[in-house]
Amino acid sequence: MLVLLLILKILLYILLSLLGLILLLLVIPFNYSGQVLADGRVRAELAVGWAWKFLGINAEIEGEAVDVTLRLLDKRVYKLKSRRTEEEEEKPQQQEEKKEKAKKSRKGFSLKDLADKAFINEIIAYFKKVLDIAKPKYFHVYGTYGFDDPSLTGIACGITGVIKTMIPHAKLRLT
Repeated sequence: MLVLLLILKILLYILLSLLGLILLLLVIPFNYSGQVLADGRVRAELAVGWAWKFLGINAEIEGEAVDVTLRLLDKRVYKLKSRRTEEEEEKPQQQEEKKEKAKKSRKGFSLKDLADKAFINEIIAYFKKVLDIAKPKYFHVYGTYGFDDPSLTGIACGITGVIKTMIPHAKLRLT
């Protein structure tokens, strides 16, 4: 009987420590940041981190090239590269054959299914819910803008003023 109570006591301590660890992990902050540079070519860098530098995902997108890196304790664990160079190296004749095979293999799925208004409304509602949950604590935008047409620059200046009033805690430093 004494051994059974001792085993139950040990299991209770293990269970309480696991629940404490799970609660602690839920309280640890979730960080994300992104940067988009548009200077002739579009380049985007996205970083998502959890538990400071315990777990993170970094993504770099430049043109059609995508690099995704999974990090654990700030060490690279897995890297996925997606480049379009493989398709460009194929001969045009092989590409035409692949297109013909793809047309034949379609089984009733088309873009019209995705263009359904109810489906699009559900997607928009879903993204609104996600943004309500994961809205950023800080919103900083720094940049320089200007267009060939002065009227477009004036419109962009007006839009930045509207954004400043809509998001009062945002730091917009656009020149």
